[in-house]
Amino acid sequence: ALLTAERIPLAFSAVVVFCPAVGHFERLKAKPSNKVLLPLLGCLSACAPHLPVGAKHINPASAATAEEFVIGLPRFNQPSHMRARYSAEGLRAGERAVAQAARLTMPLWVAHAPDDEFTDYSGSVALMAAATATKDKLLVDDLAGADHMIVEADTQRHNLKYIGLIIGWLDARVQSPPVGFPPLTFALSFVIFFCVFCFLLSADTVLQK
Repeated sequence: ALLTAERIPLAFSAVVVFCPAVGHFERLKAKPSNKVLLPLLGCLSACAPHLPVGAKHINPASAATAEEFVIGLPRFNQPSHMRARYSAEGLRAGERAVAQAARLTMPLWVAHAPDDEFTDYSGSVALMAAATATKDKLLVDDLAGADHMIVEADTQRHNLKYIGLIIGWLDARVQSPPVGFPPLTFALSFVIFFCVFCFLLSADTVLQK
């Protein structure tokens, strides 16, 4: 969302971001093992289908409960070469988003629960700090116990809270259209109407002759 809005700003009036997963990158890159593995992600993505291990990994979250079945969680995660590709692209996109956030000029609204265990709250703080060009930005973090995004199986009705906060934030920024015609608009409308009327009158006179 941030990259797209930065590229074509005229197409957007505001940017709403839920729990940007940009807080893990520095910790991931700081691990000694990742200092060796991260430069090799492209190679791993290409070679992994031919490796005897890591072709598929059982997803422990995909228990056979009715609720999880409705959500549609897969029994297996993606193949290892796809996971390596996701890792490489995710790191690259996240770093670009933070680096280019300073060029974002439109209003920015970020929601992130501090106790979110799926994404790191520090990423939202860093993103807000990086967005220096926009003066209209808000980090909503009073969401203790809320999920990390708008989810399909919203048993705790957190979606309504998220949507209500977004609508309220956008509503405060919507400008009402002017009531009636401003003087200049009225004058231009009258001139256009008069010219069209004269043209039709002259055309009718020519046809009668």
